[in-house]
Amino acid sequence: MTITAPRGTKDILPEEISSWQYLETICRSLFKRYHFSEIRTPIFESTDLFDRGIGDSTDIVQKEMYTFSDKSERSLTLRPEGTASVVRSFLQHKRYANLPQKLYYMGPMFRYERPQAGRFRQFHQIGLESFGSADPYNDAELIALCVDLFSELGLNDITININTIGCSVSRQLYSEKIRQLVLPHLSQLSEDDQRKYETNPLRLLDSKNKTTQTFLAGLPDMSDVLSQDSKDHFHQVLNYLDELSISYTIDSKLVRGLDYYTETVFEVTSASLGAQNALCGGGRYNHLVESLSGPPTPAIGCAFGVERLLSLLDLSTFLYNDPLDVYFVPLGHNQRQVCFKLVNELRRAGLKCEVGLSDSLKYELKTASKLDSKFAAIFGEEEAINNLILIKDMKNRTQESVSLSNLLGKVST
Repeated sequence: MTITAPRGTKDILPEEISSWQYLETICRSLFKRYHFSEIRTPIFESTDLFDRGIGDSTDIVQKEMYTFSDKSERSLTLRPEGTASVVRSFLQHKRYANLPQKLYYMGPMFRYERPQAGRFRQFHQIGLESFGSADPYNDAELIALCVDLFSELGLNDITININTIGCSVSRQLYSEKIRQLVLPHLSQLSEDDQRKYETNPLRLLDSKNKTTQTFLAGLPDMSDVLSQDSKDHFHQVLNYLDELSISYTIDSKLVRGLDYYTETVFEVTSASLGAQNALCGGGRYNHLVESLSGPPTPAIGCAFGVERLLSLLDLSTFLYNDPLDVYFVPLGHNQRQVCFKLVNELRRAGLKCEVGLSDSLKYELKTASKLDSKFAAIFGEEEAINNLILIKDMKNRTQESVSLSNLLGKVST
């Protein structure tokens, strides 16, 4: 029986990897300009971290986590998102003693979801977390960074949706209004929406169930329950975005899917993605650090899916092309030993080299051509006797014999 990759996972092949590397290079360069530093956390963590950090009422914790026990019966989970892990590291290493901290991460995440276009069970995220400031400047700065990133990647059809869900008190007040409005129709909600009603009514706002949305039609605007501080914070965020002429749409139903968000939340969408159009999302989580037994630390973050983002790029720009400098063709066992030493010298000098081992000159020259090698270096018995090597220019179809001592100078030009 042929063993294949598990459903919802995929291999990233050499033909694709150049586009991944390009995206990562663009991100690293941009993040550095915004003074973010990279952090790498373990792929699995204590299950309790995600129960407490993400929220045990979320779909991720309820349905999507890959959880297992190790030999000591500890419950561990493959990370379904990056923020909780970064916060855990932030606390464990007492990074709060030197604020602000601006961190970014890149890596695989794991969720048991129904695979579909741009969504996998092992997927990759790039995310940013900024700790230590509650100033609206940081909210706008993060959104500006996202705009700069997508602009550098040539994505011009993006839409920025933004909202405020206020402080914890505002959230509670608004949750109660939702409960009062929906209660008479509770039995008509889907099982999933009934669970949201009990655990986090705010998440009913982004329900895809049309019946649920009908029951919410008379809900007052979130701004009715916001504190003045929350209103002022959001107004200043918008002012900063206006200052940079960044277009946005205020979406009063945008709440994001994780329980730790407060104040500003935002989402970047692309019309090119179809129904699943979210490209990037994030927001403030001013109480998450404290909820994980840390000191009160305001923070904001965002993340985007690499696979989904790459699906929007013109991949013809990243055609797999890794040409060789020299393809060695030793004709005979003794010649291989000499070529082994020559290849090592050229590689140490920074050249990309490979060796053909078939003893068929015709076959190896075809291989050198397929590999787009600049030169083929042919070394047979006659060349060995005369301490020479035949250098064939694969593009110009010219060739000349050079001494072994002059090989590097010839192929480095």
